[in-house]
Amino acid sequence: MIWPVRFVLDRFFIKQPRLREWITRMVYGNDDTEIELMGVKLVINRMRENGYLRASRKVRSSSALSDEMGALVTLAGLLRPGDTFVDGGANVGLFCCTMARFRATTPGLRVVAFEPHPDTFQRLEQNGKRCGVEVFPFGLSSASGEVEFEDGAVSHVFAVPQKGVNKSPYTVAGRNRKVQMRRLDEMIQAPCRVVLKLDVEGHELEALKGSARLFEAGCVKAVLLDSDEHPAELYEFLKANGFGFFDARSLAPQHHWNGAVLALHESFVERNEGQHLA
Repeated sequence: MIWPVRFVLDRFFIKQPRLREWITRMVYGNDDTEIELMGVKLVINRMRENGYLRASRKVRSSSALSDEMGALVTLAGLLRPGDTFVDGGANVGLFCCTMARFRATTPGLRVVAFEPHPDTFQRLEQNGKRCGVEVFPFGLSSASGEVEFEDGAVSHVFAVPQKGVNKSPYTVAGRNRKVQMRRLDEMIQAPCRVVLKLDVEGHELEALKGSARLFEAGCVKAVLLDSDEHPAELYEFLKANGFGFFDARSLAPQHHWNGAVLALHESFVERNEGQHLA
């Protein structure tokens, strides 16, 4: 049924410019408005650039589109020849597989991914093999060993239980499993240049502590975090290691912690007049 519908739309709407213009104006209006796509704010006309208007509305209704697409573009722009991109909490590999595409134009780029959930890891392994990503069935933490995780109804709800915090409403009661954890600075060693993405469901501080030797050696140039847990501690750890804070989608300086943060080391930030680190 999809093909006939597309045919009718194409024949009697898309290729009927006067009708299309009239209906679009009636439904959406004909004034200018500001939208956001891929972290960029654009002034568009509701009728003349209607496709962008509809796309921006779809983005707002999807966390994958609104939060992750802009961050992917930003991280890709940070990669340089010889860098190592580390995806901590890779899930099925959207970030790491996207970054692996840039090996064709970024000589020596290494892409490494970690995912502790055994079922999710199987899909990450399949996706990573196609892209040349090094995948590991571990979580990242401050110490190597075995840790109990709480499972959820969907694969991105899989986390270490937080002490003194009520169980997440998204976890499934009694569905716990033990997984292996590793320190990142035992898996990746200096000298290197690392772009690090961490989405480990509230365990970001422990993962950073497990990367301490890489930070001390000046190997880490950028960290993407998406966490509302321990914001003061995360801020202090990164600030003490010479990082400033930016919006991951727009690269605008960010002066407060809002959950999704891109931290850039000061040695990698171009210092233009009027630009400063938080």
